[in-house]
Amino acid sequence: MKERFTCEALIVRSVDYRDNDRILTLITPGYGKRSAMARGGRRGGKKSTEPIEPFHTLRVTLEETERELDNLCEARVVRVRTRLTTDLARLDAAGTAMRLARHLFQPKAAELTGWDTIIDLLDRLECTDDDPSAILAEMSLKLLADTGYALDFERCVRCGRPCPADRSAYLNVSDGGLVCHACGGAGEIIDARLRRCVTAFQRGEKSILSEPPRKSDITAILRLISTVMTTHAGARTST
Repeated sequence: MKERFTCEALIVRSVDYRDNDRILTLITPGYGKRSAMARGGRRGGKKSTEPIEPFHTLRVTLEETERELDNLCEARVVRVRTRLTTDLARLDAAGTAMRLARHLFQPKAAELTGWDTIIDLLDRLECTDDDPSAILAEMSLKLLADTGYALDFERCVRCGRPCPADRSAYLNVSDGGLVCHACGGAGEIIDARLRRCVTAFQRGEKSILSEPPRKSDITAILRLISTVMTTHAGARTST
């Protein structure tokens, strides 16, 4: 018997299929990452009153099949974010967040905290006047922590030796964090102030509203996020 379930979802990838269909990659809070066939999805499904687009929160009904693809039975928009589609900087930040979520969310595994973080990120891009790149930097670090991919900025990932808070350190994204000099060092050098900043962001203890980071910090964080995404993209199926 085919099982149907209804949940909120975000589209993180859409691929045209045949004349009018689409294959969607969705992330959901309780059912993880899902792949679904949207019949007539390129013109809006029969039971949809609005086009299926990214960045808006959807309420979807999915039907599991014997294949990897679910059937999308129904979809409706429950949270519209139109500002993201009219502001290039916000659109770019939201697109990067969606790609990151696609790589970090596990197929069919609940990601409740990660879901809350990605929704918060999109809402802040939509509703606030804060720098989109700063929002992306802060919330992406938290998303890494929520999904089990947090980088360790406090101790060596090889020997476990703590790094004093007032010192710069070697950071190797492929290894998952700091690598002390005794263990060979590696990667790039991250200074003490930026280490404290990213650790606070990652734990959700600090907001860009309380102490705006420097532009150079934002650039450095986004470069780290890009490296993490590149590193883990090959380790997961790109569904």
